[in-house]
Amino acid sequence: MSAEGPHNEPRPHLDALIDLSEAGPTDRSSLTEMAVTITVSPLLADTERRQVLRRALVRMLQRFGYVEADEHLLT
Repeated sequence: MSAEGPHNEPRPHLDALIDLSEAGPTDRSSLTEMAVTITVSPLLADTERRQVLRRALVRMLQRFGYVEADEHLLT
């Protein structure tokens, strides 16, 4: 995820565009981007794909300072 704006202006912070308060407090200042890579078979069933995506998003949030984020946040 990244926050984009006009090319000649500073990038906005993600928390100005996305409410991350449900993920809990963060130990970092405002971020302009977060990323996670998911490598998995494209033949996964929908249920498995959602589970993998949920785990990856939680891992991303935790790695970027939202240490209290868990899978229940995304159900």
